Amino acid sequence: MADEAGALGQRGVVPNKSAATLHITNVVCGSFGFLLEEVEPQGEALDTSLKVAVDNAAQLLGAFSESSEDRFRAAVENIDQRVLATAQEFFSLMRTSGATFRLLAGDEDRSFGLDEVSRAAERASSTRVTETEERIEGQLGGVLPDAHQFEFRSESRGPIKGGIDRSVPASDLAELNRTLVNVAAVAVVKVRRVLRDGEAVRESFTLLRLEPQQEAPSES
Repeated sequence: MADEAGALGQRGVVPNKSAATLHITNVVCGSFGFLLEEVEPQGEALDTSLKVAVDNAAQLLGAFSESSEDRFRAAVENIDQRVLATAQEFFSLMRTSGATFRLLAGDEDRSFGLDEVSRAAERASSTRVTETEERIEGQLGGVLPDAHQFEFRSESRGPIKGGIDRSVPASDLAELNRTLVNVAAVAVVKVRRVLRDGEAVRESFTLLRLEPQQEAPSES
C-alpha cells in the first residue's frame, strides 16, 4: 500500500504501516486457513486503499505462478524491488516447507500447488529491479499533460515513451508542447529495468525533466 502511494523507501520503516494492518477474524475450512479482514474500513461506498492494495498484491502473487512467461513479465513491469524481495522470502519459505495454499482475495481465487510454488520461488529469486537516472539526447515528440505521458525520439535508443513524474504540473507540460516539440533537447529520465538472470526483460521510462540541448561553442 505504501508503494502504491509512492512512499516506500528501499530500506527503513514502512510508512503508515498501521493503516495496512489486516486482522485474523476467523479460521476457514481446509487443512488450515485464516480469514484476514480490514477491521475498521475507511468508507463503505468506495474501495479503501487497503482493499485495492490487497487485490493488487493477490494478483501479483498469482503472476509469479503463471505458466506464461510473458504474463509474468508484464505483471512485474512496475514492481518495486522491496516488494519483490518480500515475495521472494514468502515463496522461498513455502517451497522450503513443502507447503501448498489457496488464495482468495476479491475476485482472485488461485491455488498454488507444489509446481506453482516452485515456479514462483524460482522467478522471485531470479528477478531483480534496478532504477537509474539517465540523460538522453533527441527531440520531444509531444506530451499529454492530463495523462502525464510523453513520447521522445532518442538519437541512441530510437522512440521512447512513458510516464512523466507527477510532481511536474500539467501547465508546465503544456508549455513543453509549445516550446520544445521537434527541438533538440536532453531528456532526464528514470530508467527502470526488470532483470531475469541478469538480462533485462522489461524497460520503462519516467520523464523527470526536459532541457534544451546546449549548442557546442564554435571554434574561432
